[in-house]
Amino acid sequence: MKQNNASVRLFIFMVCSALLLTAICSSYYVLADETALKPPPTSAEELILSGDAYCNQAQQASMFSALALAKKCIAQYEAAVEQFPDNADALVAAMRFYFEAPGFAGGSSKKGRELLARLDKISAEDANTYRVFLHEKEGDPAGAMALADKLSQQPFASARNHYELARFYRDKQQLAKAKPLFEALRNQPVTAANQWYVNDSLLQLGEIILAEKQDVNASIALIEEYKRKNTDPQDQHYFWSTWSLAKAYKAKGNTEKYTQLVQQIQAEDYQANAEFAKRFEAGIKSNE
Repeated sequence: MKQNNASVRLFIFMVCSALLLTAICSSYYVLADETALKPPPTSAEELILSGDAYCNQAQQASMFSALALAKKCIAQYEAAVEQFPDNADALVAAMRFYFEAPGFAGGSSKKGRELLARLDKISAEDANTYRVFLHEKEGDPAGAMALADKLSQQPFASARNHYELARFYRDKQQLAKAKPLFEALRNQPVTAANQWYVNDSLLQLGEIILAEKQDVNASIALIEEYKRKNTDPQDQHYFWSTWSLAKAYKAKGNTEKYTQLVQQIQAEDYQANAEFAKRFEAGIKSNE
């Protein structure tokens, strides 16, 4: 039976939501939206999703193509904000773009701050979680840490904010603060909205325990559980998790398993992830 465009768009939206915007899903959505899916997205979720897809493609495109895609990206976010002014996710998406995109691609700190002020009135948690990173970006690490410490003592309404704050601590090597946040997130009931964050907390915990050098077996168990739940090669942590697992086995003294996992990475298109490729190849050379 032939489906109408609205049904196809809804199906793609549901799949992409479940996969939490993997690169391949985002790219497909853009392709579909520009060909078969007419009229264009109309719900806040669809507008944000298509904006994410354009931004995802922009990050992988040539400079000329990236600028055109960035304009399409922010146009979708702006449409979501205009049509759904009380939608926190729409405000967050547009705000992040304005703060993080370079000026020549449409970035604007002024517009970002305007949206941040609006977000304060709708979701203080979303606004303050982003302020942690904004403090850091603007050269106020003490302010960022103080705000993070305050937020970490409060219950989270959003798994995204919960995860991002835990990652903030981890990236700052504050493992004792990051670990309980990831543990709490790991134990949350899984929903379509929080699935990626809950699953990824397994990887984060495994890597933290590996860094602590106290219980390699626990680290391996957590990362392997993560690998069983996330087999998508387009996921941003697909290769990183395999590399972490390899290092965990090496720390245990199992060099055979280490070599097997390294060869597994080398057999795939890991170089498509430039940052990972650089770190991975340097790690092999330094016998990390």
